[in-house]
Amino acid sequence: MTFVDPAVGRIYGCDSTDLSGQEPYCGFVVGTFENGKPTDPRLSFWCSENSPIAFVWVSPTSQAEWVAIDQGDFLEVFPVAQGLPVRIGTRAGISIQGSSIKLEVIEIAADGSEISRTPLEATVAG
Repeated sequence: MTFVDPAVGRIYGCDSTDLSGQEPYCGFVVGTFENGKPTDPRLSFWCSENSPIAFVWVSPTSQAEWVAIDQGDFLEVFPVAQGLPVRIGTRAGISIQGSSIKLEVIEIAADGSEISRTPLEATVAG
């Protein structure tokens, strides 16, 4: 979930999981917001028993209805709501040692056609 308070230039997100057999996780993230985008992707991690999950904001183009991430065994699709950045969760492309993530973001139009494939590299802020 993502919401914005343009009066103070902040973007807020909820990182959550509901993995079978594990306690649900919910974390809260705050970033700065300028010109319709977060100033950084605000990468965060959650370490489960199986493997880490990374959460990051993706800023889609205005034509995108969905963004998709290749999760290895499947393509996970996230809806774009009112042109806001999308907070995605993934196990793909994570480097715990580098506190970073590398993945490809696929933008999809309302008719299901692919708009673009864009590399995303992010590191933990701070």
